[in-house]
Amino acid sequence: MIDPGLELMCGMTGLTCPGECVRAFFDFAESVPAGCVQDLSKLASLIQGLVVIEALDSGDQLLETVPFEPALDDTMESYCQRVLQMFQLDRVYETPRLKLRFCYR
Repeated sequence: MIDPGLELMCGMTGLTCPGECVRAFFDFAESVPAGCVQDLSKLASLIQGLVVIEALDSGDQLLETVPFEPALDDTMESYCQRVLQMFQLDRVYETPRLKLRFCYR
């Protein structure tokens, strides 16, 4: 049987949506025993090389691309909350609606 981390890294899971890839990373990270969390850094680096976050305006025009940079103790929810907070506190865009999405590089 192939290790789930290796399977994810090799792209053998059939995940085509970058959001699914991110969800798989966090699901895998949450299943790793506490003493092995540092081992996730290699997998996190690989995912960081594949995925970015795009900010779009209400007309779907690209405003900014930011790297996917999860902390090793993040959950999907805590990471997304941190990214949302970063955009709320550190950015000012003249658009009525801001859309964030995970994208492949």
